[in-house]
Amino acid sequence: MILKKFNKDMLWILPMTSQNRSNEFYHQVEYQNQKYAVILSQLRLISSKRLLRKIRTISKGEFKEIKEKIKSFLQKKTIPDVRRRRNRGLGGLSPLLF
Repeated sequence: MILKKFNKDMLWILPMTSQNRSNEFYHQVEYQNQKYAVILSQLRLISSKRLLRKIRTISKGEFKEIKEKIKSFLQKKTIPDVRRRRNRGLGGLSPLLF
């Protein structure tokens, strides 16, 4: 999914998966009765030359919702630890930032 076009050559994109995941790093979308997830944690800068074809367009409301989730995600000071083990010393915060 294209999040932002900077110029004719560079874009921010969010990859999508057909696996149904439900946590704060994924946003669920449905297209032709199939569920997909936008992977919010994998924001990437790519060349527009890597794009092959347009697959679909999402609604403005859905796009706005995804942008708000990205803004919220990027403004967080800590990254939640979604691994199975518990980090007791950091109150559940990820040690990746420390």
